[in-house]
Order: sequence, then C-alpha cells, then structure tokens
Amino acid sequence: RITSCHRRNRRTYIDEHKWSQFCILIQIVAMKCIYKDDYYTTLSDTLLMPTPNILHSALIIGCPIHIINQILHEKYMNIDFTDLDALGRTAMEIAASNISTDGSVILKLLKAYPRASSEMDANGDLLLHQVLKNGKKTLPSYLGGDVYFIGSIVQENPDSLVVLDNSLKMYPFTIACMKSWSLEVIYALLRTNPLVIES
Repeated sequence: RITSCHRRNRRTYIDEHKWSQFCILIQIVAMKCIYKDDYYTTLSDTLLMPTPNILHSALIIGCPIHIINQILHEKYMNIDFTDLDALGRTAMEIAASNISTDGSVILKLLKAYPRASSEMDANGDLLLHQVLKNGKKTLPSYLGGDVYFIGSIVQENPDSLVVLDNSLKMYPFTIACMKSWSLEVIYALLRTNPLVIES
C-alpha cells in the first residue's frame, strides 16, 4: 500500500511538473505572437517583456477547450477576467477576436464571467457585436450549433440586440446578414426582438 501510494503521488507530481512546463511554453509562444512585429525578435529578448497570464496566453494561440478548462480549474492561478494583456484586451476580447477560437471556449468564459456579455471592448463593441463581426466559431453539433452559440450570448445580455455597434452603426441582425451567418441565426435574432426592423 505504501509503495502504491508513493507511486501515485510520484505520478501526480510528474503530471503537475509537466503541466507547469507546458504552461511556460504556452506563455512563450503567446509572447512571440504578441511581439512578432516588434524590434525584439530573439527568445532572450522576448523573455524580458511583460508576460501575459496563462489564460490570455492560451487564448492568444487558440488552445482547445480542454486546455482552457484545465486553466480555469486550477485554483492557484486566481484568474481575474478583467485583467488586460499587453494590447489592452480582456480574456473574452482575445477569444472573440481570434478566428481560431472554438465557440465552446467563448461559452466557457461566458459561463465563468457572465458580465463579459455587457462589457465593451476597446472599439466600443459588445460581445455580441464582436462574435458576429469576427465570423463563425465552430461548435460541437451536440451543443446546438450557431443558433445555440449566439443565443447563449444574447441570453446573458438581451439588451445587446437593440444596441448599434460602434464602427458600422448596425444592429446585430444586420451584422449577421453582412457576415453571412446562417438564416437560422438571422431569424433567431429578429424573432427575439423584431422591433429593431422599425428602428
């Protein structure tokens, strides 16, 4: 029993050690993405720059949902969803702007921090505007696809349906039309608040 316990603890330590190393690697890659156009291009110079937290780093490089889950479940990381990265973006802004981000990642962040649906980004757009502008996010079919994805965001902030985006001055349903979202999404946006047609 002692031997078995020792082996189990040793295995846990090794897994934690590997995870710690993996997190460092994620942050280094993310920093290279942020500063890729900067004068500092060497690894040694990059390491001297401000380091994005692990959640920001994972979102910058488009890590899949199981990596994001692991980060959010690590109690010692003390995730603050209002923290800004070197470019002045919150975790949700990074996720919404990254075309490689899976839709389930955005929904996971939204569940952990619902206020993200009512906070504006640096361009003055709400989350609904951001995701509609930046194109479709893949979502497992068992989660309901695009309609469920957009509906989950609207559910957290229904008022966003009647808010014009800052740059295009369009309602969400018109942005969805312009960005070629499915007819189901466009119809769902209109059905939820048809009064925008009269505005």
